[in-house]
Amino acid sequence: MARYAQGVSVNLNAHTHAEVDDLNKRIQAYHREYKLTRGRAVRLAGEARAQAGELIFATKNDNHAEADGGKTVSNGHIMEIREIAGQRVTVRRLTGHDNQTGQREWSEPYTVTARYLQAHGSLGYAQTTAVAEGDTAWVGLNFGSDSRGRESAYPAMTRGQYENHAIVYPSEPDCVSGEEASGAPEVARYEAMAAERDGDMRGEAETRYDPVVMLTRVVRRSDVNLSATETREKALAAADHMGTLWQIRQDIGRRGAAARFGHAVREHLSAEDAEKVLADTDDLYRALRHAELGGKDSRQVLADAIASRPLAGARSVPAVIADRVRAATEHLPPVHVRLQDLGDEDLADFAGRTDRAMAGREARLGAHMARTAGVGCHRPGRCAGGRGSAAGVGGAGWCAGRVP
Repeated sequence: MARYAQGVSVNLNAHTHAEVDDLNKRIQAYHREYKLTRGRAVRLAGEARAQAGELIFATKNDNHAEADGGKTVSNGHIMEIREIAGQRVTVRRLTGHDNQTGQREWSEPYTVTARYLQAHGSLGYAQTTAVAEGDTAWVGLNFGSDSRGRESAYPAMTRGQYENHAIVYPSEPDCVSGEEASGAPEVARYEAMAAERDGDMRGEAETRYDPVVMLTRVVRRSDVNLSATETREKALAAADHMGTLWQIRQDIGRRGAAARFGHAVREHLSAEDAEKVLADTDDLYRALRHAELGGKDSRQVLADAIASRPLAGARSVPAVIADRVRAATEHLPPVHVRLQDLGDEDLADFAGRTDRAMAGREARLGAHMARTAGVGCHRPGRCAGGRGSAAGVGGAGWCAGRVP
């Protein structure tokens, strides 16, 4: 993150798409936390969004879209968003880096359409190892588990001209089918990220994993020897990871909310105004989702916002409505996160099964934390162990040593 903020050319690559998605989301969150982004957001593929100041990645050639120097927009272009104005997004393309300082070098600004980015744009902070091959940056950062093979590891760890770093983590699942859970990766991940944000990296020295040993496993393994059965078993072992389940739940929630909000907009606005709103939904939908998380009925909130004052003469109808929704609901604290009407029986059934899987996983995490830390109370600082970081992980059925 520090290298990105300094303007240094960085090649951050990972072995799997899931790892790349996670890295992109984490770096984007840091950018926003440190106020390195600005203005409204443009939608990218896969429900992602990006603001001015962020890096995006083109995933398909567009021979009809002119880029810099007579070129066209091509698959693999890394671009920085400079400005978003309606359907026109001004970007500049990463062309390389200075061989003396490592600073990123850019093309002249040009314009791409929001429609292209929504279909073929992704966050551009990290790429898969396959995409990164052949690229050279000032600093190379490779992220991956010890389950990789040596054929892909070598090019992944040699993308930097000045520096190369490998970040390796153990791939073994935290539980085996039919056995009691032996670990809590979600809890460990949360605590590690909290320490990282606070600048406390002391936990690194306490890890029981030796990175050299993990890389030795990589060097000894050939990619071609990873069988289909082994790949399937690894995927099944991680199927009930809370991060995986939460992503599924978030996707269900977004799909249901988009349909629900769209129906409400058409119900309460004229056809002309509804088309204006549905062409620019990002900010309004976020405001309505916040209202729902605060325990409000989004349909009624939207109806009240529209009816409160006339919309005639508004420069941006969706922006005015979103501002009214926020004025009425922004102060509300979040309550229980519940998926509202999804408008589809099959989707609702799948959401229920996902929630039950999360509840089961949460119970196992709580049992593990109570057993290993001596604490599992939902009242921070009140359990015998006195370790508040485990608070709220589970429920009353597993809390050990609770103080009444």
